[in-house]
Amino acid sequence: MKRFLKTKISIIYRAVVAVVLAAVFAMSTPFVSSAFANEAEQISFASYQQDFIRRIDRRALPTRAGTAGLAMVGELPRISGTGAAVEALNARFIAQFDEFLQAHRARATRLEFTYEIFIAGPLAHERYVSVVIYMTAIGANTTRSVATTVIDVTDLSIITLNDFEANVLRLISNSLVATAQANPRLHNSNFNGINNSHPFYFDGNNIEIPFASGAFTVAHREVTTPRTFPIAAFAHHTIAPNRFIALPQEQYSTIMVNLSYAINRFDGYTAAWSASTQTVNIWRGGSIVSSVTVGVNSYFYGNPDNARTLELAPILADGSTSRVMVPLSFFREIMGMATTVTSEGIIISRFDTRLIPSEQENVVTGNTTITAE
Repeated sequence: MKRFLKTKISIIYRAVVAVVLAAVFAMSTPFVSSAFANEAEQISFASYQQDFIRRIDRRALPTRAGTAGLAMVGELPRISGTGAAVEALNARFIAQFDEFLQAHRARATRLEFTYEIFIAGPLAHERYVSVVIYMTAIGANTTRSVATTVIDVTDLSIITLNDFEANVLRLISNSLVATAQANPRLHNSNFNGINNSHPFYFDGNNIEIPFASGAFTVAHREVTTPRTFPIAAFAHHTIAPNRFIALPQEQYSTIMVNLSYAINRFDGYTAAWSASTQTVNIWRGGSIVSSVTVGVNSYFYGNPDNARTLELAPILADGSTSRVMVPLSFFREIMGMATTVTSEGIIISRFDTRLIPSEQENVVTGNTTITAE
């Protein structure tokens, strides 16, 4: 009898365990599916890329009338397949070739063409493939140029910087203008930024802006830019009106932003309130990179000894410790971010120039002209 009861209890126990496990599995399925959603999407983009790259082959340079005596060396990319999107891409590669040919056929004795394929790296951006054609005209002077085509492999559409992500074009352009102004010896003094048709491409986790400083000639020197901008630097968030206040004119017309709310939007940054000192500490990578104290007009990044003042000291809005407000300029002047005031709110972008490599020079022989197509 005891043995029978023991067996019966064992069966019931196993049945209960099985039911519990089944329930847990059923409840966890949505979470498991959600956890792997990004991975599945990433694999999907990867398969698109692999298919697309397999379809890129080499095309001999097309013959053109009136080019006798002009040596043309190299190859262009060609995408195999049918359809309007494929035809448009192949036509674009030929058009880029023809444009360079027409610009230099009268002055050059030799034209050289090569190309490379690049893939964008991080997660959702992996859907892009960049085709970069390098073009060189050799004659009395050497002229190097580049033509780029960035392709969304899911539908074979061509994208621009504005298509990629909001604010990228403006932030990059402003950065390049500032660099040109700071280095007038190396840059065209008339350079006033890039537009949405300027060449760019993705290389891994970076946006590359080739020859971004415009057209210039430096005797015996070649300025080597592409300029590199980490894609991660363009993370941005819109701060809604209820998260900032615009002080009236008698208080300097200053926009004050909720510090903790804004900083905590960005991966890698956290803001922590200390009640005893009325201070907000901003952490990044396990270290405090900045601190602000209510009522004290002193702001720094990295080194407390290099503190500076802004329009106003931090304030407590409505007496709430969760609403420590700092001037909007804190994000721009202290944190190195970019800010834009819009009708929807304030856009703060983690566009940190400390992440961007400086330009370098290479000594070469002869005169070199670099042009941005």
